[in-house]
Amino acid sequence: HTSRVLLSWLALVPLGLESMSLSLPLICLWTTIVAYVMVGIDEIGVQLEQPFQLLPLNSLSAALMRDVVDEIEEGLKLKETHK
Repeated sequence: HTSRVLLSWLALVPLGLESMSLSLPLICLWTTIVAYVMVGIDEIGVQLEQPFQLLPLNSLSAALMRDVVDEIEEGLKLKETHK
């Protein structure tokens, strides 16, 4: 939902700047700067909400799970041979 609100707000920024009687090149420049900053802040927020998508934890946890299962199976085999 935040992205939609941000997009709507960014669409209205040029209208607010135009009401300040700025020239068209300045409106374009400031709209671009404001959009860059705001979208960057939004992206940082998304990364803070879900930091583990950036880290290779899925492959690490899968490898650890395989190792644990292998050790358990090996322990069961040793237990069966000592019976």
